[in-house]
Amino acid sequence: MRTLQWIGNSGTTYVFEVYPSDLRFNRAPGVYILCGETPEGQIEALYVGETRSFRDCLNGNKVHLGFSEVALLPCDDPAKRHRIRKDLMQTRAEAAE
Repeated sequence: MRTLQWIGNSGTTYVFEVYPSDLRFNRAPGVYILCGETPEGQIEALYVGETRSFRDCLNGNKVHLGFSEVALLPCDDPAKRHRIRKDLMQTRAEAAE
């Protein structure tokens, strides 16, 4: 299994497990990042989301089509999932400015 780290706006490092986007995902809650590869071979986070079920959110859902990989961070606590997603989104927003 491959892992990647993303650092949130708070400075917290989050370690995600990375899978091919066409994998059949389990019913587990957590934060997910839809990723693509840059021409230089780097992994780029293109969308950050949270869900009660990776299976219900990602399997057969066109939301992840066009992305080569999906990074998953399992998390049972809905409030914590929301905080992690918000922390990562703030980082991405700042990088885009």
